[in-house]
Amino acid sequence: MLSKGWKRSMNPRPLNTIFEIVVAAVEHRFGLNPGQLKRRRRNDHIAGPRQVAMYLLMKVTHQGYGYCAWKFKRDRGTCIHAEKQVQVRMETNLEFAKTIRELEEEIRR
Repeated sequence: MLSKGWKRSMNPRPLNTIFEIVVAAVEHRFGLNPGQLKRRRRNDHIAGPRQVAMYLLMKVTHQGYGYCAWKFKRDRGTCIHAEKQVQVRMETNLEFAKTIRELEEEIRR
């Protein structure tokens, strides 16, 4: 079994680049202006896509809640909540799950 450290070291892109790719992809998919996900606002039309970006960042980078919180300038509890919300929504909404899979594939390319 391979350790998480191995997965991180095999990723050819720097983590900062992956973060920017995740944010740009999610902003584009949800019709947000560039930079909106990084702002402190909690509007519903921004909070949901930000949760998606947090979920995808952790999934693609294999980093934990601490890294996610640091990049989005939130606390770890926010990242934990985001992950749970996205997972529940994926289980109950097949179209949303498809969107998440498509975004993940786009980010990994």
